[in-house]
Amino acid sequence: MHYERIDPPCDVVAGVPEYCIEFGLLYGAFDFVIRPDGAWVFLECNATGQYGWIEDAINAPITDTIADLLAQGAA
Repeated sequence: MHYERIDPPCDVVAGVPEYCIEFGLLYGAFDFVIRPDGAWVFLECNATGQYGWIEDAINAPITDTIADLLAQGAA
């Protein structure tokens, strides 16, 4: 398998925080499928989702970012 960081579409970028606000989440692991036509399809948000398996693979500071967010608390 190959993993890479990509920029999500604007509606996904806007929708994720709206979803979190609606459900009172500070963190969620969101799963999407990108169809062959490029459309993103939302599958689920797991409030306790795992991400450690991909953090090193894509060189993303996910743990540090989540820790900073949780330390700040809800705005």
